[in-house]
Amino acid sequence: MYTKEDLKEYLKAMGLTGKETILVHSSMKSIGEVEGRADTVLDALIEYFKDGLLLLPTHTWKNINEDNPVYDPAVTPSCVGILTNLFLKRDGVIRSLHPTHSMAGIGVSAKEYLAGEEYNNTPCTPGGCYDRLKDCGGKILLIGVGNERNTYIHSVEEVLNIPNRLSDKPMKLQIIMPDKSIKTVYVRKHYNAIQPHISEDFVKLDQALLECNAMTRVKFADADSLLCDAGQIFKVVRHILSPAPECIVTSLEHTAILGDTIKKIAEQKAGIIKQGVPVVYADDNEASGVIEDIAHSKNSYCYGVSPQQYQIIKNFNGCIDFSLHNEYYINNCLRLATPAIYQVENVS
Repeated sequence: MYTKEDLKEYLKAMGLTGKETILVHSSMKSIGEVEGRADTVLDALIEYFKDGLLLLPTHTWKNINEDNPVYDPAVTPSCVGILTNLFLKRDGVIRSLHPTHSMAGIGVSAKEYLAGEEYNNTPCTPGGCYDRLKDCGGKILLIGVGNERNTYIHSVEEVLNIPNRLSDKPMKLQIIMPDKSIKTVYVRKHYNAIQPHISEDFVKLDQALLECNAMTRVKFADADSLLCDAGQIFKVVRHILSPAPECIVTSLEHTAILGDTIKKIAEQKAGIIKQGVPVVYADDNEASGVIEDIAHSKNSYCYGVSPQQYQIIKNFNGCIDFSLHNEYYINNCLRLATPAIYQVENVS
C-alpha cells in the first residue's frame, strides 16, 4: 500500500521540482492501493507542487448542453473523475468559468492563470488556460491514462485552426458568475463527422512524441503514466497536423473499403504498383508477403528495407547519426537533421 511520501518520491523520480505549472489528468483506479485513498493522492500532489501551480481539468461537457445549459462553478460536478471532484472541495482551489471545459487550480497565481475563461467560445480557445501551458513552460502529467485524455492536444488543434474539429453551430449556455449574475454565452463543441470521439486517435501521436522527447514514460505508484512538455507537444503536433490535418483520423468508411486486417489493407494499397516499376517497402510486418506477391505478378522488382539494415548511432541536439548497410549501399556515418527516429526508416 502506497503512502503520501511514496507518491511524492515518484514525482521526484520524474525529475519534477515542484515549482512547475502542471496539468494532471488521472485515473484513480490505475494508481493502486493508497493509504487514505484519493484524498492522499491529492495531498501528495498539492504538497509537492506548493511552490508551483497545480491544475486539474474539471470538465462539464457531458452534463452541460443545450438541454441543461446552466453552469454553476460552485456546484456543477466535473465529469472527468473522482480526483477532480474532490479537488474542487479543497480550500484554496479556484475553478475557471468555462461552461464545458473548466480547469481548477491551486498555487502560484492560480486566480490570474484561470481568469477570463467565461469569454471563450470554443472548448480550448487560443489564449485560454490550455493554450497558455506552452507559454509558461507547463507540463502535463497523464496518470494511468494516455493521450486520448490529453485535452491539451485539442488546444493545439484549435491554435492551428485544424478543420473539422468543431461544430458549426454553437450551443447557447449560461454561466452563474461569482456575483450570482447570469452570463449568456455561445460555445461550440468538439465535433468530427468521421470520428465522433476524435481524441481516441491522439494515441497515434505517441511514437512521434516519444521520439522527439516531447513526452516520456514514467510511473506513479502502479500507474503507467506519461509526462509531457506542453511547448514540445505543440511543436511536434504542429509539424504533423499542419500539412496533413486528417492524418490521424480513423475513418470507419476507409476500413469498410480497404478491409479490417493488415493483409486486406495491404492488398488494396498494393494496387498502386505498376507493371515493371521497382517497389521499395518496409520489410517488417505481415504486409510484406502481400506486397511481394503482387509486385512479382507485375514483374516489378522488390527492395525490402528491414530494421536490421540500419542502426542508430546517436540521437542528440535535434539530429540523428545512423549507419546503413545493405546490398546496394554501405555508409557508416549518415546524419538526419531531425530527432524523429522513424525518419531513419524512411531515408533507408
